[in-house]
Amino acid sequence: MMELKLTDHENYSTSVLESLNTFRKNGEFCDVKICVDTDTLHASKAVLATHSRYFRAMFSGNFQESSAGFTVVNLSGVFQRLKNVEICIDSLYRGKIGINRENIVEIFQIATYLTFDAITECCVTFIQDNLNVDNVIFYYKLVLDFHSPKLHTRILEILEARFHDVFIFRAETLDLSLEDLERLFSLNFQKHCTKTSSDYFMEKVVSLHGADLVDMTIVKNQGSSEHANTRTKDHRQCLLLASSDFETGQEDLPSNLLLAVYDISNKVWLSIGKTELPFIFTPDWKAVLFKECVVFLNHRVTVCFSVNLQTLKWSTFYITSITESMQGPLNCLLPTVQGGNILILAVSSQLIFTSNMWVKQMKYFKLTPDFRSVLVAEVSRDYHIDTSTTLMNSSDEFSVFVEGDCVFYNGQERFMGAEIFVFDSTTEELKSHRETFTTPLPAFVLIKENASLISNVDRVYLKYDHTTESLLEVSKSSDELYNLDKPANNSNACQSDLGKPVTPANLVSFNSSIWKIDNPSKYCNSLVEKSVQDKADLKVDIHPPPPFMNSVYFIAGQIPCSWLDSLDQAEFQESTVVSEL
Repeated sequence: MMELKLTDHENYSTSVLESLNTFRKNGEFCDVKICVDTDTLHASKAVLATHSRYFRAMFSGNFQESSAGFTVVNLSGVFQRLKNVEICIDSLYRGKIGINRENIVEIFQIATYLTFDAITECCVTFIQDNLNVDNVIFYYKLVLDFHSPKLHTRILEILEARFHDVFIFRAETLDLSLEDLERLFSLNFQKHCTKTSSDYFMEKVVSLHGADLVDMTIVKNQGSSEHANTRTKDHRQCLLLASSDFETGQEDLPSNLLLAVYDISNKVWLSIGKTELPFIFTPDWKAVLFKECVVFLNHRVTVCFSVNLQTLKWSTFYITSITESMQGPLNCLLPTVQGGNILILAVSSQLIFTSNMWVKQMKYFKLTPDFRSVLVAEVSRDYHIDTSTTLMNSSDEFSVFVEGDCVFYNGQERFMGAEIFVFDSTTEELKSHRETFTTPLPAFVLIKENASLISNVDRVYLKYDHTTESLLEVSKSSDELYNLDKPANNSNACQSDLGKPVTPANLVSFNSSIWKIDNPSKYCNSLVEKSVQDKADLKVDIHPPPPFMNSVYFIAGQIPCSWLDSLDQAEFQESTVVSEL
């Protein structure tokens, strides 16, 4: 069979697109009309869907726009004018786009919203090629709204290098919002500033934003010992409960999260509202409460999510830098909040058949306010067992991770710990203690003063002193402490294949307490706290019942007082029965 060219034109594809664009401008052979207020333009579904995931989903999913025939897409209220929308649509047919300082903001917004990835890359290239000290603040504010890790990195490099002698004196720096200024200070950009220039800058900021807010910012980013007191003063310890109307068997449908927060100090449940979950829920999604946001991470994907609890609006960020830094495939991502920062433990493990040992790589990343991941510590270990389970807890000073696994031990399912890691936020030093132990499930790590406590829901079994780096038995049990230099006796312990989580979804450890949503039933439930006392026993306190009968996420953290005080009390059914924890 012989293939012959249909035309002598050098680029047949370009010729076809040029013809389609001519038809589009004349309103001929088009099946889409895009409206912004009273202005309209025509286009082809096939061309839009080829260049945009947004339109591909719209025209192929269960949406009204996916029906056959002519479709009207109304973007009024999303964009202010049609002119730059048409520039973007026209570029899909022409294969090139004209970008300048005057239209970059709208073009970037349109390309991001409508997922024109090729145009987004053009915007990034334009900004990178034109960055300088005179416009970097302008672009810094722009890219905060649009995700581009490469662009973020380049802009932050310029800001950090010249903050002490250029940007600290610029009026446009003072025009940044307090939140944006806090982002810069959280990255310690002021470290090279002289006292005179720093005092000058702070005087200007105080006059604009008020002394109290600036004092809080300074304390946070100087890493002083007053940090914990400031957070305690301006934040309150809370529990966040997320329930859902998600029904089993409908995994392909979006679900709604119903959100409420428990103010621990005031012992009251407060209503946040309802938001649509933008991803399909699986147990791989881990959540952490950070200020007024909840951050969701999943080791199986590179796109993660954050929801602002005040606005209930979602944003996305990428963890590509984390996944690409690991030697093997990610086994898990575990986030926690320590000292006003999100700390992420990334874990990968591989079995070495020649030695019958598991090689485990663990990296600790700090997530910056603009969702960049910064490596702060890493370690590699060889274990006789696959430590596929991690206990974790954090305070302002320490983050504690206990590596281990769920095993059958003497006929019971238990947690077998292999090594304790303690990350100090002040020194950014990672210490570890390697020793095998077992405790009944569910297992927890609690933090009290300068020690980590290993417990279940009934009592504390082991105490790890952060100063002496020693592991001590607090209460007697029938468990034998194994020497990690030798494999565990397989007649007594073997890995569990039940797949149960070491900590159920209705339990959370927070500082020195264990919290549980107890006695779930059709009619009532309760909130139970078990806190560490001087001895090994745990004190039980009953709190007001949560407003929801089921939970998708149950997490703990600190939330700004000013926002908590603006929330209304949540309605709930009073619990009539309290069962044993």
